[in-house]
Amino acid sequence: MRNFNKIGLMVICLLSIIQWQAYGLGATATKTPALKNTASESVTYNNLYASVQGETNAHAKYTAFAAKADEEGYAVIARLFRATAEAEAKHAADEWAILLGMGATDHPTADSVAVGTTAENLQAAYDGETYEWTEMYPGFKQAADSEGIAAASRIFNYAMQAEQVHANNYKDVLTKLAAGDTAAIDSTYATVYRCPVCGEVVTSLPTNCPICRTSGTRFVTYNGTYFNLLAAVQGETNANAKYTAFAEKAKEEGYNVIAQLFRATADAEANHANDEWAVLKSMNITQDRPAAETPEVGTTAENLQAAYDGETYEWTEMYPGFKAVADSEKISAASKIFNYAMKAEHVHANNYNDVLTKLTDGDTAVIDSAYAVVYRCPVCGEVVTTLPNRCPICGTVGSRFVMYSVAPVIIASLSDGEVGVEYNDSLMALGDTPITWAIVSGGLPTGLSLDSISGAISGIPTQAGEFFFTVTATNSTGTSCSAMFSIMIAPTTAITDAQQAVALNAYVSGGMLHIGGLTVGNVWSIYSVAGALVNQNTARSDQVNISLPARGVYIIKSGNKSVKVVY
Repeated sequence: MRNFNKIGLMVICLLSIIQWQAYGLGATATKTPALKNTASESVTYNNLYASVQGETNAHAKYTAFAAKADEEGYAVIARLFRATAEAEAKHAADEWAILLGMGATDHPTADSVAVGTTAENLQAAYDGETYEWTEMYPGFKQAADSEGIAAASRIFNYAMQAEQVHANNYKDVLTKLAAGDTAAIDSTYATVYRCPVCGEVVTSLPTNCPICRTSGTRFVTYNGTYFNLLAAVQGETNANAKYTAFAEKAKEEGYNVIAQLFRATADAEANHANDEWAVLKSMNITQDRPAAETPEVGTTAENLQAAYDGETYEWTEMYPGFKAVADSEKISAASKIFNYAMKAEHVHANNYNDVLTKLTDGDTAVIDSAYAVVYRCPVCGEVVTTLPNRCPICGTVGSRFVMYSVAPVIIASLSDGEVGVEYNDSLMALGDTPITWAIVSGGLPTGLSLDSISGAISGIPTQAGEFFFTVTATNSTGTSCSAMFSIMIAPTTAITDAQQAVALNAYVSGGMLHIGGLTVGNVWSIYSVAGALVNQNTARSDQVNISLPARGVYIIKSGNKSVKVVY
């Protein structure tokens, strides 16, 4: 290869930059890179700046071209433009990373985009890519090699080869489009794959990238389902933000039960978004997760109407269409999620319509009665007013449903204690937070106290006996509930060091209760949270496994030790 001195390279590369600006990947008012002032300074620095500007422009251009292709009914061509746009964004990011190490501070921004017809856009894209891989990047790589900047040389080499692949794609699609063979385009480019390292975009997934040797398992998959999932994540993320804001508005207007319904449904939408994003991650998505757009909030009646309209669109049009595409592309994980979401959104729509009708009729008492407690399936996201044995949509057992209650629901049980031994346990409740606690009758064991904010009961008991008391939990709406508790405080019992060293422990797995830390010869007992004896026996070893009769909270006791377990 012919050798050039540094001044010669600078002249050649400056000419390349000027020529590049004349191609489609430049802009109508292209910014000139911030060039160094003397020939003794780095040519590659300036070439990297020019590359970042050009690739940033290309990303913006192809994104706009994709929107135009969608507008003209060329969905598959739009996907190709978007996949290639992300490849150009990766080139720009890699080149900017090197510039940062060289002291650059001002990242170029995209210039304005000139958009023509899809055929014209394909021609402009082909011309730009062809110039890059045949002239610009070879010159930039030569300069980087001459200056010994290996990182830049490697990136220029990757980009050069990837741009050749891009050019071939655009040429092929343009030829088929000119021939009116859109069926061939749709068949060939229905799914494309992008290398996350060098940015090549191909129609068949390779074992390894022929340019940079990256494993094909890391390639990003672009097809109809990919973009549908991305749209669904954006929509569900927006819905979560919207319903959260609607809940605040309902609470402000005094509709606490409607606020609760909005919150429960907001959580369901967040769950949908998480599930859909997980499938996108399995397709190796590299872009950031979509953020929520700012919601528009009206009156509660207007918000219910907006929510109903959105849910109705999702279950009647959007998700059925998304599922059909996923089925045709044989992406079962996406199809399953779309199916669950479609059916759950139908339930949400019915809820909103029912509440809106009652609110319009002024029948808030019926709303407060019917929706005082709602339950959300943690898998599919349906929100119902009656707890099912199993979810009718996804089959999830009802005991896994999340309960939402306007009035607090106290769910805690309290462990027993011993005189002179530090005691720590907490009252717990479901419901609108914050929740405050108070003892309204009876009293705690001597030496213990209740934290009214956290519900923690702590201290060192000084008196043995069983102590009965009633507590109330009051939430931020002023709604409260009460429950009676008892704590048994045992007298101080001398035990051996060996006994003290082993703590009683218990957990549930596979429907079996596993108890450990028993002392051979001691009696162990299992009580329900209500104090009913469930089982009792003498320990023949330090551990035992036993089945439980039903789900609930249980207290296991042996000697002076006790432990609580939830099944």
